[in-house]
Amino acid sequence: MTCFLKTNLERTIGGDLSHLMRSVRVANPYQEGTDEYFIWLDQSQLNIPFLILSALELPKEGLCFIHTDTLYLQKIHEAIFGVINKTVHLSEESISNPNESYIRYIKNVSDNSIIININFDEIILYDFWKKYFNKKINLISIIGDNFFGETIIKNLFFNKNIIKKYNCPKMIISEQYPYLKEQDYNKNIVNVQKKAIEKCIAYLPYFLNIKKDKNTLKKVLEKMKDGKTNFIVDNRTIKVNIFNIIKSNYQLFKIILKHLMF
Repeated sequence: MTCFLKTNLERTIGGDLSHLMRSVRVANPYQEGTDEYFIWLDQSQLNIPFLILSALELPKEGLCFIHTDTLYLQKIHEAIFGVINKTVHLSEESISNPNESYIRYIKNVSDNSIIININFDEIILYDFWKKYFNKKINLISIIGDNFFGETIIKNLFFNKNIIKKYNCPKMIISEQYPYLKEQDYNKNIVNVQKKAIEKCIAYLPYFLNIKKDKNTLKKVLEKMKDGKTNFIVDNRTIKVNIFNIIKSNYQLFKIILKHLMF
């Protein structure tokens, strides 16, 4: 049975955010000790405070969220601010060799907006905007560096793949725009995370006094490294497309090399 007493992290964070974290945690519908139970627990203790504190650092309007990595961030942002911003579907696979219609789509959707990023390498986005739109991307990354846009948490060495494991979307844009394809993540993990976020959004109106707190955001990010989600996602992923991983890293290497040379 899930304990109604506050966890150490909830006591440390305090305030309405800790009350929300506890409310989502005690609503865990899964049997204690199962993978699904720990996935939900990590959502309540780590990903939900990460998403809420990140959303509070962003402007209210004029945004364009990169999907699918920011899918849940956008939902939380909309629940907090009561506004609907734009969405652009990007993947490293889809922008590596884009056709004309895809380039037009990205321009039309993202023009005059601040691009919101979690997991994309900023250098790839910067290079794409420079190459196809001949301008600097207006970018806010939740974590990264300040070389190619604004960054909420500056950390050059944080493994962004950790955040991706806590935010496993079902679909991603394929190489052939506008078609989506299923991600490699285990479907049960995707469903548990989705339900936990939905529960959080349902409870949010009862906890309206959550304040910006960049220091707590940093602490939560560090704790995400040790969450059970990391190991469960790795162990239960249906398949890993090694070819795409090699291709993606090769593309990034070429871009970095080009910037170093010039």
